[in-house]
Amino acid sequence: DFLGVKEMEYYFSWKYQIEGKVAFLKRFPDALLPWSYISVMPEGGEMGVIATAFGGRITWMPDAPAWVSETPINSPEDVDKILAKGPPDPRKVGESSHLLKGMKYFKDWFPLDIRRRYQYVEGNVGLGNPLVEGAALAMGYDKYLIWIYQNPKELHKFVDICTSFYIDYVEAHVEIVGEPKFYLLMDHMPSFVNSKQFEEFILPYFNRVLDKYSSVLKKGGLRIWHNEGRVSHMYESIDKIHAEVWHFGAFEDIALAKKKTHFCLMGNLHPPGILLKG
Repeated sequence: DFLGVKEMEYYFSWKYQIEGKVAFLKRFPDALLPWSYISVMPEGGEMGVIATAFGGRITWMPDAPAWVSETPINSPEDVDKILAKGPPDPRKVGESSHLLKGMKYFKDWFPLDIRRRYQYVEGNVGLGNPLVEGAALAMGYDKYLIWIYQNPKELHKFVDICTSFYIDYVEAHVEIVGEPKFYLLMDHMPSFVNSKQFEEFILPYFNRVLDKYSSVLKKGGLRIWHNEGRVSHMYESIDKIHAEVWHFGAFEDIALAKKKTHFCLMGNLHPPGILLKG
């Protein structure tokens, strides 16, 4: 909106993305957006990073984000084929290679004054692609949920190799921006499941990554989990996520979330509701 271009033009131009982010920060200088991701990362097909890494495809539209249009996982046999090959190099495949090129551009061209004021770029780790949700997008959400019941072993195998790929991708990002000061994990899959399913099929993979980047705490940084989906049915399980901050949504009970979890709560205000209803 700040540049007067369509979304696809924005996503396909690193120059436009930096100009748009800088224009936003100059218009709203007191807005502290989440470290990593939207405020400081290149954007585009990040929701399809895992899907395209394993042979899937994304489709672009003129004025909307890209979506996964062809899933690489359609049967348990597809998982076996992927396991036989091992995790691909994120620097060479799909949307991850494209976004890493964008991060190098940001490292070269993102204005130094804004980087210093907001602690952006250097040491910011946490890309827009989700982890477990990325695996679900590579299958289709429906297939992921069905496999919890029908093919749980194959589901674990696939999410495990997705996690290995995801960590490699984050490490490729660290090579560009340096050792992490902030780490952000974006993943909405907990909102799709019950507490038992969350603790078996999601939590171990979250904490495998979050524990790897616990070093941010020694640098005075934070680990942030982003999910604005509703999870009020299992606060006790959500509390087991090894992050310091929960960037949460407008429909949680703030008092209960604070009482039942350890997180510093970030976000929650819903601008359309606030502006319309006071």
